[in-house]
Amino acid sequence: MSTSTSSSGQWPPLSFDELAPTVEYVHRIAQVGAKYTLDQPFQPNWGSIVMTVTPRGFATPALWCGDVMFVVEYELLDERVTVNASTGRASIPLAAGSVAEFYRTFVAAVSPLGIPPPRTTVASEIAGAPHLDLDEEIRPCTAAAARKIWSAFASAARVLHAWQAPYRGPRLPVGIMWGGFDLYAA
Repeated sequence: MSTSTSSSGQWPPLSFDELAPTVEYVHRIAQVGAKYTLDQPFQPNWGSIVMTVTPRGFATPALWCGDVMFVVEYELLDERVTVNASTGRASIPLAAGSVAEFYRTFVAAVSPLGIPPPRTTVASEIAGAPHLDLDEEIRPCTAAAARKIWSAFASAARVLHAWQAPYRGPRLPVGIMWGGFDLYAA
């Protein structure tokens, strides 16, 4: 799928009512891959958990499980989630469904790569949310909404990168904090 975005520098038009169901679903499934960041060495200000905005969506930092190095890429423009590992690659569709179904599919896909399930399924960052492996509510996920989510993250990240650039001291990169599913810059 080829998707282009405007380079006019204008913010994309966004409708909360249109995007909210897909945002909620993507936020919840992003927790699945991001939970692995909790097993990585802690960095100040939670820098170890920031997900990078990428040209196709967003991704975890490089992660380790034993001897396996991997990255979980949420490719919103391609409607898939890809795990690129030192032991191979697995890809699963990003489509409407339940978080529990996504969790089961994810765990089955990464197992042959030598990646165990995340150590926790508690979605403590989302008030009242069931465990990821027990959340059977069917949620929508449309390609159009996913593209707009990416466009909003990418547009804001571009501005925040420019804002951060003059500062020469230590800082975390611009990225998505998966707990609140918000863009971070310091």
